[in-house]
Amino acid sequence: MLFLFRNALLIVNVIALVFGAGIFIENQYIFLICRIMQGICVGFYSAIAPLIIKEFAPTEIAGTLGAFNQLFVAFGVFFACLFQYILGTANDCFGKEKT
Repeated sequence: MLFLFRNALLIVNVIALVFGAGIFIENQYIFLICRIMQGICVGFYSAIAPLIIKEFAPTEIAGTLGAFNQLFVAFGVFFACLFQYILGTANDCFGKEKT
C-alpha cells in the first residue's frame, strides 16, 4: 500500500515539475511561487528516491546506491552554482541592473 502512495507521489511530482518548467510567466511573483513549488517537488524526490532504492536494491549494495544518490545530488547543486557563476549577467532575476 505504501508503495502505491510513493508511486502516486512521484507521478504528481513529475506533473508539477513539467508544468512549472513548461509555462512562461511574465509576472515575477507568480514565477517565484512556481519556483518555490518546483523546489518542494525536488525536495520530495530527494526524500522518496532513497526509500525506493532501499526497497528494490539488493541488501549488499543498497547502502552504496543510497550514497551515490546523495553524491549526485551534491554534484547537481555544485554544477548549478557553477553554471550560475559562468552564465551570470549584470541583471538580477527581476531584470534590474545591479549597481
